[in-house]
Amino acid sequence: MSEHTARIALEPPLWVRELYTAIDAREVEGILAHFADGFRYRSGNAEPIVGRAAFLTRSAAHSALITGMSHYFRQVWERGDSAVVVADVDYTCANGAVVRVPAATVIHRRSDGLIDDIHIITDISAVRNESS
Repeated sequence: MSEHTARIALEPPLWVRELYTAIDAREVEGILAHFADGFRYRSGNAEPIVGRAAFLTRSAAHSALITGMSHYFRQVWERGDSAVVVADVDYTCANGAVVRVPAATVIHRRSDGLIDDIHIITDISAVRNESS
């Protein structure tokens, strides 16, 4: 496969599965192990944040909305150092309700395999509404 050819698969590569296993388990340190120092993180239309401290603050706010989440991969596109993950995400709200939303995540990794940029494209307003 040349660098100009995208690999498209329903089954994500190992590094994607490991990252999302940590995300679904809500293991913050396990998640951060996949990221380079000074990584850029953006979720939805929120302002991007940079680095570990900002991520921990954002994660704490997000955790107040939900008690769990599960990702169901629909498609993964991988080309060079970048990947796009398309998934349905089940969010479990504090009241026990489960809200499913579609999401696409654009991920860039450095040559050492650590993520330096991630942008999650989704609308979790339904989760916020259910959690209110």
